[in-house]
Amino acid sequence: MTINQFLDQVPPERKEAMAELHKAIKANDPKVEESFTIDDKQSTVTYKQDGEFKYALSSRKSHISLHVMPMYINTDIHDRYQVLLPKAKFMKGCINFKKLEQVPPDITADLIRDSSKVAFPPERK
Repeated sequence: MTINQFLDQVPPERKEAMAELHKAIKANDPKVEESFTIDDKQSTVTYKQDGEFKYALSSRKSHISLHVMPMYINTDIHDRYQVLLPKAKFMKGCINFKKLEQVPPDITADLIRDSSKVAFPPERK
């Protein structure tokens, strides 16, 4: 399955949000390469930089999940966007939401742009 086929088959109420997030990642972090994976019966678009997982986008049973590993590494980004996206549910390294209005495209684009500036992949000690 291709990424476009995946995006075409998500529930209609999630299609616009998934497409907007995919577009925001591709436009604001050109260093990542996208791929489509199915693991644990979950379909996910993953975005890697230098072979390391950086972002992921998936349609879960009851919500959309956007994983942002730079947010996990840089708590300033996490804290800033948790305030800017109060209608979304923030976890350590992901944002869960049901509707596009919870993650407006302009703010999401800024999140990805800020995340693209974080040194990645992190240096392992």
